[in-house]
Amino acid sequence: SLVCDPCAAGTAPTPISDACQACPLGTFSGAASAYCTLCLPGRYSVTLQAVSNESCLLCDAGKYSNISGANSEKLCTPCPDGASTESDGAVSLSQCIRPDTPDNSSVWECVSGRPCIVRGLSGIGLRDGHKLAISNQSCSPSLQLVERVPGGGVSEGANHTAGQE
Repeated sequence: SLVCDPCAAGTAPTPISDACQACPLGTFSGAASAYCTLCLPGRYSVTLQAVSNESCLLCDAGKYSNISGANSEKLCTPCPDGASTESDGAVSLSQCIRPDTPDNSSVWECVSGRPCIVRGLSGIGLRDGHKLAISNQSCSPSLQLVERVPGGGVSEGANHTAGQE
């Protein structure tokens, strides 16, 4: 009787023989897997013989990928200018978030140093509970930069003062 040895994690049998070969970039396999599995969207692998989906790296915040089996960080697409994602591993453009430039149809109730109530604000991917920084002057003394987001999450050149023209 013929006994087959299972392939080690990160390898899989070739289609034409029982020999095990390394899983290529963008894929992974667990121990005794019959095939290499594609990294899920929002992830990519630059490692031969990856052993689990966790071996596939997440696209950074501010980028997304809807590609299964991505084999390069370059396949993570940046969000449009001024937009970012809430976390690493986004899988579609719809996860990019960006408020539109405020106009006179927006209602702003603000007290310096406190959260504002904003009604009528539109943009890409906004939901209740998102936070938005609003300033008519430099807020550098209290600025909290956001890691891995272009410009630290601080937008350039936006000035809006509610109730003033």
